[in-house]
Parts: sequence; structure tokens; C-alpha cells
Amino acid sequence: MTLGLDTTFLKDVGRPVLLDNLAFSLAFGIPPKASVTGAGSVAAAGTLAKSTFGPSAVTAHYHFRSVPYVKPYLGAGVAYAIVFSTEDAALKNASVDNAFGAAFQAGFDVPLSDRWGLFADAKFVLLSTTVKGTFASMPTSTDLRLNPLVISLGGTFRF
Repeated sequence: MTLGLDTTFLKDVGRPVLLDNLAFSLAFGIPPKASVTGAGSVAAAGTLAKSTFGPSAVTAHYHFRSVPYVKPYLGAGVAYAIVFSTEDAALKNASVDNAFGAAFQAGFDVPLSDRWGLFADAKFVLLSTTVKGTFASMPTSTDLRLNPLVISLGGTFRF
């Protein structure tokens, strides 16, 4: 099985701690709708199910302060996807389990003033879930890997 994702908006809220080098952030998005598509022997079935889920991640990241105009950072944390709804297609009585996973992060901040700045960020998320349902009158269950690369660009404001 493969998973096709739509584009969604993402909100990232963070807080620096410990001498401005270590920060924590929470990222979450508007729930996208994903299509689960058959592969291999069930490829001809096309879309098996559609699912709407809420992506989120909590990460800790270390900011390197040695570069004067660009502040790079690396981080890691926990990701969670909560499934809000699942729609049947070729797979009847379809369900997709919620999933925990790991998130790895790299990015950089560009300070424009003491309060304002810009950022670019990439998170690689490792998630695995289970898809269940009935296909051709037979109960079926399979593992589905969700490993999205989430790229964010935005502005920052420090209180």
C-alpha cells in the first residue's frame, strides 16, 4: 500500500530555554486527507480508503550560535498522528490506527531584529500504522509506513 498526502498548513509554537541554545516546539497542522492506494497484487483496486488525520510533533532542538547571520539548529522528538475519520473505497469497513513515531529536525533562523526573524525547517517523521478492513469479502490488515518530509518556511516573533 502507498499513501498520497495533500498539502496542509502547519503551526509551530516554540520556547527557548537554557541560555537560548536549547528550545522546545510543538508543531501541528490542519488535518489533511490522505488516500491509501493499493500496490502489488491489489494495485488494480486503486484507492482502498481515505483518511483524515491530525499530524503533530513535539521536538527539542539545539541552536548553534557560532554563525553570525544564520542560526542553524538540529533536533529530535516524538510525532503523533490521530485519525479523525476514514472513508471506505475498495476496502470496506476501513479503519486506520492512530500512530506514534519519531521526528528528526534540521533548520535555521535568520534574525531580522531582536524580536522578528525568518526560519526554514525540515522534519523527517517516522510513523507506522495499521490499516484494516474487508477486501473482496475477506478481512485484511496490513502495516503502512508514513514517513513524510515536512518542510516549513515562516516568520518568527519573540516576546
